[in-house]
Amino acid sequence: MNCCPTPFTLPGALHFSPDSLAARHNEIPRDRDIVLFCTCPSEATAAKTAMTLHKLGIERVRPLRGGYDEWKRLGFPLDAVPPAFPVPAAQ
Repeated sequence: MNCCPTPFTLPGALHFSPDSLAARHNEIPRDRDIVLFCTCPSEATAAKTAMTLHKLGIERVRPLRGGYDEWKRLGFPLDAVPPAFPVPAAQ
């Protein structure tokens, strides 16, 4: 989950807005642990989203302690996010 724009994300991360959870919760695997993060200064959005997912029957979910900023600070790998509108090559 990513609530603020940044050019990088955690490897394997899928973007879900908190507002889309009810409609898209069937896309979330139930056979593995789900770790939520956001790029906001606090983990409040990820924690609230984890509670929402629990109510939707997804038990193996938790927020990432320290969120995106802590992951980045610790030097863990990041993947580039492709641009929403690719920039045409210069001619």
